[in-house]
Amino acid sequence: DWAQKVEKMRRKFPNAYRPWKEDDDTIVKNGHENGASVAELSEQLGRHPGSIRARIKKFFDIEV
Repeated sequence: DWAQKVEKMRRKFPNAYRPWKEDDDTIVKNGHENGASVAELSEQLGRHPGSIRARIKKFFDIEV
């Protein structure tokens, strides 16, 4: 079921499907502007790379 899928994903990405905090968005924005990779931001924030790419798309209207 869904809860088991989320639990499994959180083993690798602890913040998967958790609400985004303003500080997290700041890290994504600053990290992207300073050349951090999606993988680096994913590791730093404990989120799936697809979530990081979606945030970058939201803030900068670009695909990465």
